Amino acid sequence: MEPLQLNSLILVKRDAYTKIYDQGKINLIMFIAVEGIDGSGKTTLCNGLKCYMEKRGSKVYLTKEPTDDPSNYRGDDISMFLKFTLDRYDHQRLIREKLGSGYLVISDRYILSSYSYQMEGIKEFFGDEKSALEWMDTVSRVITVRPDINILLDMDPEMAFQRIASRPGKDKFENLETLRRSRENYLKMENTVRIDASMERDELVKKCAEIIMKKIE
Repeated sequence: MEPLQLNSLILVKRDAYTKIYDQGKINLIMFIAVEGIDGSGKTTLCNGLKCYMEKRGSKVYLTKEPTDDPSNYRGDDISMFLKFTLDRYDHQRLIREKLGSGYLVISDRYILSSYSYQMEGIKEFFGDEKSALEWMDTVSRVITVRPDINILLDMDPEMAFQRIASRPGKDKFENLETLRRSRENYLKMENTVRIDASMERDELVKKCAEIIMKKIE
């Protein structure tokens, strides 16, 4: 597979990571996005990382996308991409505020989710992947707060589908074919740290925490 060149994803980044030491503990001021298909364990990892990093001295703020009721997001993929971007445009203000207040911000989904899940319909509209990416990059230029690390929880779509099969009120993204296509799109993205999501929870949390700490070494 050819890697997706998501040019706008690296246009704007904060200048530096911040670490403040206090009595042997460390406070990280950083923005982490946890990505992956539905059922890959993003929310579980976010909660685990919050607990793990707080014990080691960081102030952690958990957030998610969409920031409101997912049932508000209906329409074709172009409409959905625009709606999610508008939600993200407001969301980034909160993220910037929390970073400015000294928090480690962890978001359950961010910009790569839109690229992954809405790619197919947008590609069909424009006729090819290159044109679709150019349009998504242009729309996403308004998103100037970008993650320092994108953690991609990679899981076999069949396994993820089994996890979510019993969920009440499943939405249209939670079907096997959508999970397969979205995973393919995620795996094309270069600016991610790919993690095997099938490992045990504690092992997964520790692995991801180590990746975060290595970022500032």
